[in-house]
Amino acid sequence: MTEWFLSDSPFGDGESVDEIDVTARDSGTLFGSTPFEEKEGTVTVGWWQAEALETTPPAGRAHYRVHVPFALHPPSDEFRYKQLRVGMELEDGCIAKGLAPTEVSTEETQRKLWLSPSLEFSGTKASIGGVEYVTTFEKLVPRIEAYGENERSFYWIHRPKRFGSLESGRKHSVVVLETPADAESVSGTLYYEIASKKRFGGGFFDVTARTDEIPFTWSLPRSGSETGPMTSPASEPDPVA
Repeated sequence: MTEWFLSDSPFGDGESVDEIDVTARDSGTLFGSTPFEEKEGTVTVGWWQAEALETTPPAGRAHYRVHVPFALHPPSDEFRYKQLRVGMELEDGCIAKGLAPTEVSTEETQRKLWLSPSLEFSGTKASIGGVEYVTTFEKLVPRIEAYGENERSFYWIHRPKRFGSLESGRKHSVVVLETPADAESVSGTLYYEIASKKRFGGGFFDVTARTDEIPFTWSLPRSGSETGPMTSPASEPDPVA
């Protein structure tokens, strides 16, 4: 059995991460003619992990399990988080066969999910080619849904309990990936989008903030697993002749 245990603990000092600001931009429609930019939140993105799966894929294809951890920072006093959207788009020829977590409607601890022979996540024990792949989430808070299975563009929606605010903290995105068999890596883009209520005067108004499209590349191991940074380092300037 190969199991991933996905902790809800904060990122530790020894873990490699990148911090990304989530910025609201307005062209002048909200406060008259003056455009503005305002940081609404911050997301810490941890390193991805990709694992080769021992499956029997269609001819010329291969399967992997990929994990991308991240943490939503607490909002400042004037904001109340109402929704978080995490979206990814893969290069042509690659699709998501399974997405987790999803269908989370109540707070859960120790949720175990097995990969079924169809490569969907299931609460029922299953094995693929004699290997049992388990993903255990230490804690999940409502509500979480995932959309886009069997597509190259997919996303998760995180919402709070009714009448509440979305909890900050460490969260996870897990993808079962199908790629061409000869692919050594897969590239794509990632974004985070936060919908909030912002205090203004005596009330609140709606604000939506989104990161720029963040390019990434996942290396694909032939066996075992690999890890790497989710965001690419800035390129070095060309030397002056």
